[in-house]
Amino acid sequence: MNKRLFPLISFLLIASFLITNCGPVTTVPNVTPSPTLAAPPDVQVQADQVAPHVVEQIPPAGQRLELSSEIKIVFDREMDQDKTTDAFTLLDSNNEPVPGNGRWTDPKTFSFQPDSKLEPSSVYEATVSTSATGADGKPLEEGLSLEFTTSDALAVAQVFPTHDAEDVDSNTNITVIFNHPVVPLKIKEEQADLPQPLIFSPEVAGQGEWVNSSVYVFQPEKPLLNGTHYTVRVERGLKDTVGETLEKSHVWQFSTRMPVIGNFSLLNGISNPPEKMENVLLDQAFTVTFLQPMEAESAREHVTLVDRETGKPFPIRLKWNKDFTILTIEPVGRYAIASFYDLVISKEMRAKDGGTLKEGWTLKFGTVPLPRILRTFPEANSEAKDFDQHLSIQFASPMKLASLKDRIKISPEPERELQWYFNDYNWELNVYGLEPATDYVVRVLPGAADIYGNTITTEYAFTFKTGDRTPYARLVLPWQPLVYRAKGPQEVYFEQVNLDAGTVSLYSITFEQFSRLMTGKSEPGYFNPRVEPVREWDAVSEDAIRNQMDYLKFTLQDSREKPLPPGYYFIGVKGDPLDYKGQFYQGFVFIVASDNITLKTSDNEASAWVVDLESGTPQEDLPVRFYDENLKELGEQTTDKDGIAYLDELKGPLYARVDGTDRVAFTAVNWGSGVW
Repeated sequence: MNKRLFPLISFLLIASFLITNCGPVTTVPNVTPSPTLAAPPDVQVQADQVAPHVVEQIPPAGQRLELSSEIKIVFDREMDQDKTTDAFTLLDSNNEPVPGNGRWTDPKTFSFQPDSKLEPSSVYEATVSTSATGADGKPLEEGLSLEFTTSDALAVAQVFPTHDAEDVDSNTNITVIFNHPVVPLKIKEEQADLPQPLIFSPEVAGQGEWVNSSVYVFQPEKPLLNGTHYTVRVERGLKDTVGETLEKSHVWQFSTRMPVIGNFSLLNGISNPPEKMENVLLDQAFTVTFLQPMEAESAREHVTLVDRETGKPFPIRLKWNKDFTILTIEPVGRYAIASFYDLVISKEMRAKDGGTLKEGWTLKFGTVPLPRILRTFPEANSEAKDFDQHLSIQFASPMKLASLKDRIKISPEPERELQWYFNDYNWELNVYGLEPATDYVVRVLPGAADIYGNTITTEYAFTFKTGDRTPYARLVLPWQPLVYRAKGPQEVYFEQVNLDAGTVSLYSITFEQFSRLMTGKSEPGYFNPRVEPVREWDAVSEDAIRNQMDYLKFTLQDSREKPLPPGYYFIGVKGDPLDYKGQFYQGFVFIVASDNITLKTSDNEASAWVVDLESGTPQEDLPVRFYDENLKELGEQTTDKDGIAYLDELKGPLYARVDGTDRVAFTAVNWGSGVW
């Protein structure tokens, strides 16, 4: 039948039922009759107008058809069973009919059971021709076609370790994942009756567990044998939860890692050194970490230390951790100084399970020589451009610091006490406390000793000159703008080293310029004043001494040496040979204020209390402007008799400002002290 017509016919049938089953209308006296309504149309649907159709199929659309299950088709009415059975055909993927038996479980439900198991992962088509007829004699309006896809055959989907995997860790679990649920879901304690699908060659003792209905994990009782080729089999005949059988055995192989050395290191030293090494300490021990337990008896046979020059073995002591995976090799006594040895771990060394090492290890090393000086810093006869307060002497072997202090003489002797440090890794002595622009002579006297008591028998001397200190200048001001009292001391401190020339310049700026500098829209170093400075000072005092800090104090006054009036100011430093690209090497803003503002804020409110900085008297009738973090004005309020200005409905107030005739004040809610 036309499937698009069926919903319409169903709706008409329901509408007809509702209309025809309405009861009579009772007349109500003395009510004005309403206009007569047109009679509803007489809609009638004859039974033979609707052809039979399918209301259900099993399995439903989109669900896989099991290989041994039957197909069910449910019609909307009782059917002529003989005609409908003859009208049904199940076609395989080659369009060939599938033999089987049809039966009716009830007058509306037709079932078809194939004679044999269907092919897995295949598409089948069930057809019902138009010869299928309802018990009412109405045939199918058009042929019916239903498509089914069969489920996959039971198979192994994944295995771990993977097929032909090599160098597998001996502590690995073996995992198999099936494409179908094989067992019902049970806790570990209730799995005794479940299949154990894995067979190992060589045999492996252990215990398996179904972690879910399709994943089986086998945990060996002991680590797998090292350097062993394993074959694992899942035998055919294993059944899944719906009775489908594994048709072919699944077999895979993997090989475990041969015994290997995981890490070789000098005790308290570097790991995995190069094959050839110099300057090894005379009592140096070595640590070897294996990735599997090893056989101690085999180690005594296959770990050797030989004097390369004489060919004689050097005695060693072998120490193991409790699980025989970490071996410490210690010399019995000291190696000879400036001598050469071969430490060999043979590949014939055995693991506890009998396997031999995949690769051995050889270290050819030389021991430390007799003590001597290798190099110095500064180099002999050098003259530095820039000052470095330290000198260093590198030795060929580890030295005793105490013996060096007594035998190193520096002339002239530095004014400050020297600081001595010996680096035990590169055997370098560092001495701190030299003076700038000074010619030094350093002598290392005979008798400086290494840690084994060997001494340097000859004197060593060198000379060098240190450089000048790097030019430096700084206005000693905090990061936040200082607030100076209009009637209080107004001073700033400055310090410099090795300036050839420099100036400290003071400018009066507008609040707009102050805002840009405060918010980072203008960089202090690139500030470009459009006016002449209020005052300018020489940044180098007449009695400045080269390479010594020069301290200056400037009183912040105008050119007539009068105190600065209330307002906003910028102070900047220029100097030569300082390295900078802008107008100023350093710059700050500050405020000269007549009043103090105590500011309290919330997210949308601000309260400012304004008092005179000298008398502490609250200031009445002063305009207070509030600003956000970008110094965007949020609102203005005049102080009351108590000097308080309050505003609400603000958005993020952070700053407050007073700006009137001869009255200036500015603050931020996060500023601390800083009023001078």
